[in-house]
Amino acid sequence: MPEFIRVRDTDTKHEFTIPAAALRDGLERIDKPAMSPDGRPLPPKHHKSLSSITPVESEPEASKAEGAKGRKAAKKEGA
Repeated sequence: MPEFIRVRDTDTKHEFTIPAAALRDGLERIDKPAMSPDGRPLPPKHHKSLSSITPVESEPEASKAEGAKGRKAAKKEGA
């Protein structure tokens, strides 16, 4: 069975597990476990730069107010 190592792509910074014999230029060996406790290679860990993450926009105030009005109107109609 081949020896597996954990590597990082120097361009994308993704981390993944490969056989040690497949190490090539553009990959950097890192000091992390490559195998899970049950003996399977760990899945890739994709790098996402913080600048590419967009914050979740909150619901606009106008739609909140309309929703509240709609709920109040429904209660009055049913009474």
